[in-house]
Amino acid sequence: MHLRTNLVISVVFAGLLAFVYFHEIKGGEKRELEAERARQLVDFSDHEARRLTIDGGDTTLVIERADDVWYIREPLQTGADAEAVDRFLRSLKEAEIEGYAVQDSTSITQDSSILAVYGLDEPRLQVHLELAESAEQILDTLRFGADTPTERFTYVQRSGANPEIRTMRAWRYDNLAKGLFDLRDRKVLHFDKSEIVGMRLAFREGDLDRLIVAERREERWALTSPLAVAGDDAAFDEILTRLGNAQIVSFEYEEPTTADLEAAGLSDGDETVHLALLVDADRAEKHLRLGKRYEQGDHLAIDTSRDPIFVIDSTVVIQLKKKLDDLRDRKPFDIAPESVLGIDLTVANQTLFRAMKDSSGSGWHLASNPDREAKTWRLNDLLTSIADLRVESFVADAPDVLSLDVVSFGFDQPALRLALHLGVGETIFVEVAEHEGTVYARRADVPSIYTVAETALTDLAPTLDDVAMAPQQATADPDAATEVTLAPGNSGS
Repeated sequence: MHLRTNLVISVVFAGLLAFVYFHEIKGGEKRELEAERARQLVDFSDHEARRLTIDGGDTTLVIERADDVWYIREPLQTGADAEAVDRFLRSLKEAEIEGYAVQDSTSITQDSSILAVYGLDEPRLQVHLELAESAEQILDTLRFGADTPTERFTYVQRSGANPEIRTMRAWRYDNLAKGLFDLRDRKVLHFDKSEIVGMRLAFREGDLDRLIVAERREERWALTSPLAVAGDDAAFDEILTRLGNAQIVSFEYEEPTTADLEAAGLSDGDETVHLALLVDADRAEKHLRLGKRYEQGDHLAIDTSRDPIFVIDSTVVIQLKKKLDDLRDRKPFDIAPESVLGIDLTVANQTLFRAMKDSSGSGWHLASNPDREAKTWRLNDLLTSIADLRVESFVADAPDVLSLDVVSFGFDQPALRLALHLGVGETIFVEVAEHEGTVYARRADVPSIYTVAETALTDLAPTLDDVAMAPQQATADPDAATEVTLAPGNSGS
């Protein structure tokens, strides 16, 4: 009897558990999902979106997707901002109706003049999204009217079989009230920074035309004209980063005429700045030209691969008006400390020490003073000081080292000279000189002279005692005989 009772109770309990799980838990999740979908203005999957029509009353915007790329078809043919379109679709999908119907379909069918009360007789915005054929559904057009008296909500209506009037959050409407400028492609220049292999920057300086040419070789920038010198990687990176992120401020002429180009200062040869970026191995070129000053430092400009004349921000203009010295490497002595195998320091024509890496490659010994132990940390600190030596100004350049006038800057008798040995037959010489109160520095393999901080005279010239431990004192032998000197007449007994 007890066994049968227990079995019955177990079956009933299992049934209750199944009911709770499938009806309350699983069923609850399904009902909640259905309720959320019922609150959505439109329900679709992102990949189904094909054509978007936004009627703002005075302008109708048509955007189409072709081969997974969004294009604007009306009111003009141009590229769309893919991220902006995706944000719009996300806002559309997340838009929800609030509360109950303000007016039901029957009332509206019987008296269409009701629409005027809610600003829906002439809606300020209409949005229609066409889906791919595979979606097997046609979405209603959304019609947006006035705000409620509290301005917290906006009246909205679907076209189609159920034209009841509902409300939605006003801020959600604001996310959908977009026009041509909001959704069109507004990048100043399209390029992938990692693919840029060269740059030409032409600009006018007074009555003179200047041209700077640079190439990127193995991730390092080098200037090739008007000087063949190392470039400042950070400066070039900043130009490309700012330009790559730059957005057009406004469009002035969609299809400029010859007269428009002339008025904007963008006729051939009239531009104030002409930037050419060389892309990838085939060195295809992208061109940006700057014309006349617009407002507050902004400039009119044109991407030669597109028609419109537009305005770019002054912060971008500043980057494109950099001079030669702004793009030169200001750390020409930046030699990797770990690559240096030996250091010779000469001060006032006297060799202070010669240090060599030991067999471990991490420690140092003094070849010039083998009786003294080297301070490894101090020699490493010297290499760091050399690498960190920064150019304050560029004062002299020449086509080659032999043509460089070194005497005029005191390098006929330099204050110090460092020989950095990198390997067999490879040595870099660094010299620092002081002339008429100014401190200059140069590399013997580079035809340039720079001014540097006065502290270079001390930072790069440690003494022997700075880089070496104190000499070890000789220790007396306790077993050695002690010689005693006796005073005259003293026998010692």
